[in-house]
Amino acid sequence: FKVENLVTKIASEIHCSRLRFYCDSTLHVTEEVLQQVAHDGAGFEIEALVDSRFNNDLKAWEVLTKWKGFEKDTLNSWEPLSHLYTECPVHIRQILSKNSTPFAKEMLECLVSPSPRK
Repeated sequence: FKVENLVTKIASEIHCSRLRFYCDSTLHVTEEVLQQVAHDGAGFEIEALVDSRFNNDLKAWEVLTKWKGFEKDTLNSWEPLSHLYTECPVHIRQILSKNSTPFAKEMLECLVSPSPRK
């Protein structure tokens, strides 16, 4: 079956065992429906890391993450770097390796050998 993701508009071929009854062709797709589908999905894809900060209370790096398929910057979110690294280590290492911001190298080193920030 060919299905379309309501958020990203990407069409994919899937096996019938993966289909779930959700709606018919008369469904009025509102912003609320798109938000629900986005949060019910299996995950999000990172488009870019927009900014970074060190959270002194948590003693951890956080990154402002732009999610693929979401056009509004208001949907960007601050995420713990360690959580993103757990989900997609290769992608995060690639992004940080190519990043020229002052703290990118420090963040990368923190992921490879976690130790408290001085």
